[in-house]
Amino acid sequence: MHNQGMLNRLSRSTANIRPIGNTALLAAALIAVIQLINDNPGQGTANLIAVLLCVVGQGMRIESAIAEQKSDT
Repeated sequence: MHNQGMLNRLSRSTANIRPIGNTALLAAALIAVIQLINDNPGQGTANLIAVLLCVVGQGMRIESAIAEQKSDT
């Protein structure tokens, strides 16, 4: 009984993490495209933010996949 409640809570948190990771990756891609279109590509801050968003987004997606795999077993 206790284990089932924990699995439900884990699957809910997994469902909440994946869209946030997807959004972070989308924001990173959008920043990269804007930097490509922009005539002034020397802005290091925007590139740093894009890289950080990409790393955080990938980490959240990996965490979500691991949690989903654990809940399946």
